[in-house]
Amino acid sequence: MQDDPFAPLDGARASTPSPESEGGQYLAPLPKGMRSVSTTHPQLGDAKHIYSYTNSEGFVMFHVIRFEDPKERKTYRPASVWMGAGGKPEWRWAAPPGPRPLYNLYELAKRPNAQVLVVEGEKAANAARKFMQAWVVVTSFGGAKGAGRAEWYHMRNRKVTIWPDADEAGAAYAREAAEVIYRAGAASVRVVRLDRRFKNGWDLGDWGDMTMPQPVSDVRILHRMVDEARLVEGGSPGSAGFQPALQNGLSAPSAEREEKKSGLEARSPGCVSPDNAEGISGAALQDKVFAPIKWIVPDYIVEGLTMIAGKPKLGKSWLALNLAFAVAAGGRAFSSAACEQGDVLALALEDNQRRLQARLRQMAGTDAPWPARLQFHTDWPRLDDGGLSKIEAWIASVANPKLIVVDVWAKVRGRADGKKSMYADDFESLAVLQRVASKHRLGIVVMHHASKRDNPDDPFDLVSGTTGLTGAADSVLILRKEAGQADAVLYGRGRDLPVFEKALRFDGTRGLWAVLGDAEAYRATTLEDKILKELKGVGEPMSHQDVAALIEDATAASVRVTLYRMAKVGRVINMRNRFVAPLEGEGQAA
Repeated sequence: MQDDPFAPLDGARASTPSPESEGGQYLAPLPKGMRSVSTTHPQLGDAKHIYSYTNSEGFVMFHVIRFEDPKERKTYRPASVWMGAGGKPEWRWAAPPGPRPLYNLYELAKRPNAQVLVVEGEKAANAARKFMQAWVVVTSFGGAKGAGRAEWYHMRNRKVTIWPDADEAGAAYAREAAEVIYRAGAASVRVVRLDRRFKNGWDLGDWGDMTMPQPVSDVRILHRMVDEARLVEGGSPGSAGFQPALQNGLSAPSAEREEKKSGLEARSPGCVSPDNAEGISGAALQDKVFAPIKWIVPDYIVEGLTMIAGKPKLGKSWLALNLAFAVAAGGRAFSSAACEQGDVLALALEDNQRRLQARLRQMAGTDAPWPARLQFHTDWPRLDDGGLSKIEAWIASVANPKLIVVDVWAKVRGRADGKKSMYADDFESLAVLQRVASKHRLGIVVMHHASKRDNPDDPFDLVSGTTGLTGAADSVLILRKEAGQADAVLYGRGRDLPVFEKALRFDGTRGLWAVLGDAEAYRATTLEDKILKELKGVGEPMSHQDVAALIEDATAASVRVTLYRMAKVGRVINMRNRFVAPLEGEGQAA
């Protein structure tokens, strides 16, 4: 059973459940009155310890339960609550969908000015909290491989130190954690340097364990190691400045590298190495390290400015609302794209609050709170009349600015400059937003109307205005109605966005857009059937232009490609570029 294609009605993050979850909807925080989790596993026996993950307000989201299996020494199983058959919540031995909250998040929220110590594993975190009281000690779910699936945005503007386990897996965890924490906007990231006294996977959870050799004799040495941890100059494991902390498998930065930083610019939080206004040599560019591309909606919306264009009444505003809600809730857009949660500004400038409320009730229900991280405005000044400054102010006011949606672009566009050409005016009007998106490494989506042209062969020619608009945007998406089984086709291309064509289905009951798959598969089946119908009806060879003229919403180009494909497999006969349907019994079955 496929779970809800959008954020669940209880406000929890929606994602594809694990194989153990048997489908359904993840519920978090735990519903009121939910019974306690069973501490007995059918295969692993009785639990030895329960680690509870909470949200920033202290409400339990899920548990990680430790068992001691005689065969494996120690085993962990996550336990989370899902909506079961019959609409009743139930515990399952299944991991919650990502991204997942940090362990000890409640204390982190209560101590906003404290420095943060990141360790690997809940056991180490609990132990370190007892003798590292000056720091808030946190970890991420999933052990050495869990850093990339955690909600690190709480590290924004925090001073963070990472203590790795004393093995290769610990070093890898430190590298990945440092990268994602740096990208989350931490004020600084440091990694403790472990010398050869620290062996065999030793971690802070082992301190004071008399069954294990202790690398140091005084806890104050551990404190000093944290205080003297080496600053990470950059957030990428491959960068010249990133060489933390462990001699067993990782070397510390050399003095020469510390002083010269390998000729690269000093890094800043959120950007491993920004562009330099003075330019860059080919040699320096060859070695320059860039932060990974950020996906706002995986596979569809990348950081930067995205323009989505479509004709009126096609469902663009529903799409804009889908995107905004999915990112703010940490849910899914297009039914399948799991979004990392963040703060969202939605400028719904063709709506009012009453209509927005009605649409959200239709889309998300009313049984659970809607995301507080989604900020709506139905009125906004033009960009050249204070609107741009207000956008910058919002970005500065939230913890993790992720997405800004402008519906529609014409409502905030600056007034035309009569001294510029139409192209230059179009380009610059949108470029001001593109620069904001690039500066802050977030996504800005502007909804725009399509022109009245009837189905040009290149769908990107549908964008109303000059090519200055598409030239200024980092990515362009076109929502277009076509003949076929799908309700629409979404075309996409951009500087960092691979070209795609996706068939979409619109659920009018919920107001949700869902991706069915590659458009060609849905387009081809229906279009082939219509071509065969017309060829059989005429009964004589026809050119692709003649066939296209008989099929509503079909372009000559798409009919031509489809006819040649059909001819290769015998569904039609090609007679010198004129096509005819085979007689009954000839070729393949129609």
